[in-house]
Amino acid sequence: MKEIESVKKYKDSDDYFNEITAMLDSHLKDEWTSLIDKFGFSTYMMFRRHDGAAIRFPGATRGSVNFDKNQVITEVMLYTDMGTIYNESALEALKKYIGCKLIIPKGEVLVEEAD
Repeated sequence: MKEIESVKKYKDSDDYFNEITAMLDSHLKDEWTSLIDKFGFSTYMMFRRHDGAAIRFPGATRGSVNFDKNQVITEVMLYTDMGTIYNESALEALKKYIGCKLIIPKGEVLVEEAD
C-alpha cells in the first residue's frame, strides 16, 4: 500500500502538504497557477476530523479526503458549487489515491469523533 507523508510548511500551522496537494497544484487552471509564483499560495490539507481532511486553497475549501481508522483513503471529492480552480482531469487524478494511506507526522493528534 502506498503511503502519502504529510508535512507542515509552518510550525504553528494546521496546513499540511503532501504528494496529493502537489498533484492538485499541477492541475490548477492557468489563471490560478500565477498565485503560486506570485504569492506562494498552494493547495493544502487541514485534518479537522478523525476520518477526513479538507482540501483547501487560500480563500476556500475546494474538496475533501475521507479515510478509515487506519488513515487509508476511502473517498475523495472536489467541490464545484463555487466553480472549480482545478482542470477537468484533477478529480480523476485525485481518485488514484483511494486506497493509499495518509501518514500524519508523529505527535499530531487527529480530532476524535464526539459521542
